[in-house]
Amino acid sequence: IGRAVAEPAGAPIFRRGERLRLEWQPTTTPVAPDVRLLDRRGGTLNPGASMAVTFDATQRILRVELYIAALAEGDYVIEARLGVDDNDERQWIAFRVTR
Repeated sequence: IGRAVAEPAGAPIFRRGERLRLEWQPTTTPVAPDVRLLDRRGGTLNPGASMAVTFDATQRILRVELYIAALAEGDYVIEARLGVDDNDERQWIAFRVTR
């Protein structure tokens, strides 16, 4: 059994049975990538094993996979931060989970 092929989302709205996959090609090589899942108030959530973060050094792509089934309906943000100082590169991706 193979993995499902990723398809671009038409809108940042996902059902609980889906999987969200983000790919980001940063301008710099991440020293210490820090990826967090935030709720609508900016509080950090702990998705545990339902979120995987990898960096493909050959293609220079930071990849985040999140299994939506672990989340309740609502609005969320994935924050990706590369580096350790105030001048680091950041990316925020907002999305909504529906039934």
